[in-house]
Amino acid sequence: MNDEAGFLQAIADQPGERVTRLAYADWLEENGRSQEAEFLKAQLQIEEMSARLIALGGKLDTKWLAGIGNPAPEQMSLTLNSGREIELTGLNQRPVYGHFTLGAPRITDNDRRVDNLVTAEQERIGRAPYLIHPRQRPVESGSPDRLIQGRALLPGIVCVATFTSFKPARDEDLVYSELDIIWFQYFPALPIDPGVREQIRAIDWNQHAHDFDW
Repeated sequence: MNDEAGFLQAIADQPGERVTRLAYADWLEENGRSQEAEFLKAQLQIEEMSARLIALGGKLDTKWLAGIGNPAPEQMSLTLNSGREIELTGLNQRPVYGHFTLGAPRITDNDRRVDNLVTAEQERIGRAPYLIHPRQRPVESGSPDRLIQGRALLPGIVCVATFTSFKPARDEDLVYSELDIIWFQYFPALPIDPGVREQIRAIDWNQHAHDFDW
């Protein structure tokens, strides 16, 4: 594989395939795009370190782990395309399919699963969240050129986040605004998937956000 379109298609078809990502990173470096190459390699390093932390944590004393806690992450901020600054003030991540997936889910079942997640979140917070629609990955049957019709996989992690702005969206009598956003990505924890980040930045905050005051 020696063209960028081929690498991108291969990654889209098999997002968890490390060899393709590493080969693409090498290709980027060879073509003078060292920052993109470094970004890809850093993504893989984060995945490796997360897996190592989980493995180590399973062997250590739970009281000791509770005592040291986690380093407090810096509050994450984004600048929307409109110029508005928003901050990540809440984040919940969980597996889409539980601990494992039996077989290949139907696309219609995945659509229903997404709808149910949105409905459950709306009932929890009392207002409609903003959904960034996930791309479903086709399921192969033995080889990349043979796909199981009507079957696909969602990215494995669903993220439900609250973003807050220190300016109202519509009601000037209030002080703040916030928006709950649901998206899907392949790996847990921050940073937010870059493609999702750009879709968040493109959200019409004034239309979708909820104004509030303390």
